[in-house]
Amino acid sequence: MASSQNFSWPKAGGILGLILGEVYMIFTTAAPRLKGVDIPISVMLERMLALSPFFGAFGLAAGTGLGLLLHGLFKPKPDANPSSRHPLE
Repeated sequence: MASSQNFSWPKAGGILGLILGEVYMIFTTAAPRLKGVDIPISVMLERMLALSPFFGAFGLAAGTGLGLLLHGLFKPKPDANPSSRHPLE
């Protein structure tokens, strides 16, 4: 089991944001087809390939930002006894 000091909120938030951004991109490109508009699969795949870097990058940035906020909120408190800490900290 990993301790709370080793858990990286920004990394977890970034990965989750990337995944959610890509899922949102799939729903965005498939929305006209779900409404009954007949769009060829090749056009949908082209749109997905063209939009994938944008949705993924912005999702990653948003997730990292939220992860940094969570890291600031749930940061472990330092020890009250300074003699038990490493001298270089």
